[in-house]
Amino acid sequence: MKNLFFALSILAFAFSCNKNQREKTVTVKNDSSDIKKDSIQITIDSLIVEDSARYSKTFSAEYRQKLLTFTGLQKNVLDSLYFGELRLKEKPMTDFSTESIKARMTENMKQYLAESGAEDDYVNREYKQTWDEISDMKVLSHTKDFLTINYNGYGFSGGAHGYGYELYKVADLKNQSILQLSDIVEATKINWQPILLKHVDRELLFDENITADKNFYFDNQSLTFIYNQYEIAPYAAGIIEIKVPFSEIKQYLKPEFEKRLNIN
Repeated sequence: MKNLFFALSILAFAFSCNKNQREKTVTVKNDSSDIKKDSIQITIDSLIVEDSARYSKTFSAEYRQKLLTFTGLQKNVLDSLYFGELRLKEKPMTDFSTESIKARMTENMKQYLAESGAEDDYVNREYKQTWDEISDMKVLSHTKDFLTINYNGYGFSGGAHGYGYELYKVADLKNQSILQLSDIVEATKINWQPILLKHVDRELLFDENITADKNFYFDNQSLTFIYNQYEIAPYAAGIIEIKVPFSEIKQYLKPEFEKRLNIN
């Protein structure tokens, strides 16, 4: 009986180790996505890394990140598009091949899971809690050689609630640069406050002292500014978008931008 008990114990331990190993397996997925090509030819694919870890009966963490990969964009554009997503401030990259991006994504994921597991105060608590960090990168639009990228994500690391965000960047494929507000309008000549207040629910705001933000996207009708939680309003107000028709700022539009987008 002692030998039988010993054998069963070994099997149980092996099963437990394999279970933990499966939970911490890194998965990388290739997910091709086609977009309408303009005059500048580029190719866009995507990579996903995702994993989870359980540190105790009550504490676990989950991680998922999706990034786009590009061919046809210069390094200065890629540096900006990947700046926060690949933590380039802490550790710059010179190579943005699929393999290098995949390696950095995996490295950042492992670091997140390791740092989460080091939170002893949470590992030993009685109630269950799962931390997570989820992010996505996708194409919002591709027209007139302007490629608009949307970043969105959600995370929770203890506290009263999680946090969400929306971020936009516009790549000018023709000039191989990241579009700034000053490339669209003579921003410093515009009194933004009354224009923005006209298109937002004022009751949501902390106060009425708001101005244009560098987080924006556009179509051929309007320019939309995005304000994340706590920027101009309480958490409960969520992410706020303020859409400004080009007709209201037409006199300040840069001629080259107006012509390229065929704004009437």
